[in-house]
Amino acid sequence: MVLSLLSFASPPTRQGETLGLAQGAAGLGRVIGPLAAGSLFAIGGSGAPFFFGSALVVLAAFVALTIVAAWRFAGESPARA
Repeated sequence: MVLSLLSFASPPTRQGETLGLAQGAAGLGRVIGPLAAGSLFAIGGSGAPFFFGSALVVLAAFVALTIVAAWRFAGESPARA
């Protein structure tokens, strides 16, 4: 679903670049995520990975909402940026 949203939001000339970057980031997350969660579990206990993950989700939501608000304020859409 995320990839389809990205393809609609990106201009046609940059769709390949956008989707490749998204796939690369997803693959990197699949490698680094379990390593980081295991380390957090060892250091902070069973709840630490969940608390850290929830903090990352809140940060990502804040960044996304800030970007969308900037686009709306400028009167642009992501595909035209």
